[in-house]
Amino acid sequence: MEKPISKITTNTIYLTIIILFINLLTTTIFQIINIKFPLRWIYLIVIIISCTLFLYNNKDNWRCKIFTLIFVLFLLLALPLIYQYTYDFSIDGNSYHKPAIAFLKEGWNPIYQNSSSFAKANDYLPGGYNIWVDHYPKATWNLAAIMYDFFGSIESGKSLILIFSICLSLYIYNLLSLKIGWKKSLIISIISFLNPIILCQMFTYYVDGIMGILIAFEILLLMKIKDKMEFKKSKMEYILLLSVICILANLKFTGLLYSGCIAAIFYFRYLIINRNRNLFSKFKELTIIFTAIFAIAIGIIGSSSYIKNTIDHHNPLYPLVGKDKVDIITTMQPKSFGKLNTLQKFGRSLFSKTANVTYNDSLGPQLKIPFTFSKKEKEAYALPDTRIGGFGIMFSGLLLISLVIIIINFIKKGKNIESIFIVLLCLLLPLPLVGEIWWARYVPQLFYIIPLSCYILSYQKSIISKFILAIVFIVVNINIYPFFKVYSDNFKEFRRTTSEFRSLSKKSKKNNFLEYQDKNLLGVQFNVKDFGINYTHLSDKEEDIRYIYSWKIKVKN
Repeated sequence: MEKPISKITTNTIYLTIIILFINLLTTTIFQIINIKFPLRWIYLIVIIISCTLFLYNNKDNWRCKIFTLIFVLFLLLALPLIYQYTYDFSIDGNSYHKPAIAFLKEGWNPIYQNSSSFAKANDYLPGGYNIWVDHYPKATWNLAAIMYDFFGSIESGKSLILIFSICLSLYIYNLLSLKIGWKKSLIISIISFLNPIILCQMFTYYVDGIMGILIAFEILLLMKIKDKMEFKKSKMEYILLLSVICILANLKFTGLLYSGCIAAIFYFRYLIINRNRNLFSKFKELTIIFTAIFAIAIGIIGSSSYIKNTIDHHNPLYPLVGKDKVDIITTMQPKSFGKLNTLQKFGRSLFSKTANVTYNDSLGPQLKIPFTFSKKEKEAYALPDTRIGGFGIMFSGLLLISLVIIIINFIKKGKNIESIFIVLLCLLLPLPLVGEIWWARYVPQLFYIIPLSCYILSYQKSIISKFILAIVFIVVNINIYPFFKVYSDNFKEFRRTTSEFRSLSKKSKKNNFLEYQDKNLLGVQFNVKDFGINYTHLSDKEEDIRYIYSWKIKVKN
């Protein structure tokens, strides 16, 4: 029997993600029919209507309902407010994520207008971000734009990664607690939360961490739906699945690849399970359901990317695929990788020291013994897109232990072997299709092999298995230990930046002069606007300039 706390957390997960999806769907529909409607009102109206319907239609007791609403409002209102006092200092965040979000908030319709025209018409600084803003999928940008308009800070939308992280951890806990007990479920849910790709992007607009979360969500949802097999008996799971796939497929182009591969695996699995009973009926039902889900994901939510790219460039994945593609990898990878195949690059990166080795570095990736690390490796965690050994200082060893556990389970034909195989297939099968799997942020789901192995251990009653589970939990925490220093430095910089912005906002117009050191890193201009700072632009020859906001802005008094 489901416990009250499980009911509350389950309701919280469903209501939170569905509210976000409805916001995304509503915003996209308004863009398609070319009607401008204040985004802040969409956010408020969707939350009010969804919560009201939940109160009247949910059959749980009132205490359960009230606590659910408190948790939902904490995730959707409190966390974005807290995130206003954090800052995305990353290059990608300030070159195209923030401008895209701000343009959408200010009324840009990406279906009918390119970003450069909008920027010029609204007197925004020009930049080199337009090709990515125009053509990349825009799920998180639209959601962040809604939050920006509602909360008044361009940084509030970064809370999406923490919102989804909390939802996934709660979902894993609820799913496992009835099977293996609350203690082991808690350990596995905590391990799942400690994915380094998520942690290193926690205060940025990078979407790789969210992609890993939603990949895990899609797999777990389809595993749960498998137990019911009928749409009528699992409507809420299918609605949540629709929400997850639509957001995942529109995070980035590889999101569509991952979501499609996972859906295909379960689609054929369902048909195989039902091959001897009602096969045609099940084939028709599943085909309709999955076709409808991906039609909405691509045709509606993806109208400003997949559909527009197809119409304008005859290529839904422009500019990353096709004869006129833009190469964003060659100059980003170590020079030595140019001579290696995909598998060799992957192995080299996985078992090398954590470092942000680029094309121009004379010293390439350095192999190391698993479970060893150096001080320089810990410092590499400060970046949201570390290239080599990006899963952390201890991950290579953790992965080896996890693979041994999984292989032994297959040999001994342990519990839930079929389900474990399907999950493993979903995690690994899409990897060859991605290509550049050496870069950890492109394969964030690979980390979930560790909690999968812990799930296998949780069914073992021997002292040895419990000991190994405890060791894995400890090593996972050692793996993310460097983030304590990174976060400490981040929070100091956040406080300093807020103080600087507030100080500038109190000065007169004549004393506020800003210069953009890199003409492509223009996202910070919207932080300046949020604080109501009056400013003009200085030339590069001006003197007596002091730094503010990391290294992206200079201020002259």
